[in-house]
Amino acid sequence: MDKPKLNLKDHGKQLTCEKCNGETFSEAFFMFKVSKLLTGDAQDSLVPVPTFKCTSCGHINEEFALRKEEPKEA
Repeated sequence: MDKPKLNLKDHGKQLTCEKCNGETFSEAFFMFKVSKLLTGDAQDSLVPVPTFKCTSCGHINEEFALRKEEPKEA
């Protein structure tokens, strides 16, 4: 069975930069260092998490950023 064809102009929303309204993005990475004590490896590990940044100003839209945890109430 063939997949339906998706027309982005009719069914999608083009995203723009929240800061400068730029229309193009490039891949970037958030980097995390994870302790060897947590992974069981001989050395600390580096873990890349991909995201996108605006090619015009370098801004990372909130939608692309890592979610910050809400402070826990006592």
